[in-house]
Amino acid sequence: MAKWLPRASNFVPSTSVMATLRSGAAHFRNTRVVAVFAMGFCMLFTLVGVLTYANFYLANPPFRLNAAQLGSIFTIYLLGLVVTPLAGRHLDHYGIRRTILLAYALAICGLLLTLQPSLPMIITGLALLSSGMFVFQSSASTQVGIVAGSSRSSAAGLYVTFYYIGGSLGATLPGWFWIHGGWKATVAFLVVTPTIGVIFGFLSSRPAPTDRSRAARAAE
Repeated sequence: MAKWLPRASNFVPSTSVMATLRSGAAHFRNTRVVAVFAMGFCMLFTLVGVLTYANFYLANPPFRLNAAQLGSIFTIYLLGLVVTPLAGRHLDHYGIRRTILLAYALAICGLLLTLQPSLPMIITGLALLSSGMFVFQSSASTQVGIVAGSSRSSAAGLYVTFYYIGGSLGATLPGWFWIHGGWKATVAFLVVTPTIGVIFGFLSSRPAPTDRSRAARAAE
């Protein structure tokens, strides 16, 4: 990867640790950047939540999958090799709003398919969900560089931090719904987080205040 990636351009290293901390703190005053952080949080929360508790669901009757069979389901991650480049092209052509709506549609359709009492349908649903989350991730990781303005490396680092916090909580918080309502309750809960993620995606793509003021002056 290090050999194939292009060299960074216009990168200016931070002068000190304090300067890095100040630039990182400044991102939290940019509502569009914070919205992208929330997108990443919601995305991995959903993906980890679904794939964690799908294991418990499929290990129980009537499926009774063993450990090897459950592990083989995670080959759906290989879809990212195809979906992610396609998501980048879609993003370039149609913009972030249409792209995250596509991601949302794939994720919701996938979640609903897992409610069918059929193993092929459930695996198809998990594949669709994963594909939607890959599209969502491509959109968010691109958007953070667009809306951050300066100090993009610290913005990217903060994005990854919130991304993995979301994944950590996604492995634990849906457990309450699994214990008290089984897979249907878990799915009902996990439908909420990509919905919130899309809302934050739209918020992140709003024009910046300076852009709006320029547009207003141009209209005058």
